[in-house]
Amino acid sequence: MVKTFSKPPAARQLEARARARTLGVRVAVVSEARRYVTASQSQPGALYAIERTPVGWACSCQGYEHTGVCKHLGQVERRAEREGWPFGTVAPLSRVARYFPLDLPEHVVMHGVVLTVAPAVSTTPCITTCSGRSSGK
Repeated sequence: MVKTFSKPPAARQLEARARARTLGVRVAVVSEARRYVTASQSQPGALYAIERTPVGWACSCQGYEHTGVCKHLGQVERRAEREGWPFGTVAPLSRVARYFPLDLPEHVVMHGVVLTVAPAVSTTPCITTCSGRSSGK
């Protein structure tokens, strides 16, 4: 089923940026300029993945899945502008379906309303001691 909207995507994307600012949407960095996570404001405990795919940015929230834009993507776009990296485009729903579902990283922790992304745990053995000297002789 093809969805039609009264406003073009660019106008809806501007509205999403404004909603992100007004509602104080926060995103946590998983991989700078590639992957973010955010906590839902309407469903306590729900987390959404925001990811740059080969066809553009996508979000795992219902808003994006229904309309092709969302306040979470608006916040990532605002962040890109502040930090000086190119945001690119929001992926059209018709081209991004093959990349779903977007997986949440395993090292995301939620403490009340605060979302933290812990560093990924390394699976490689440590080769230095606490003093920074090599442990092998």
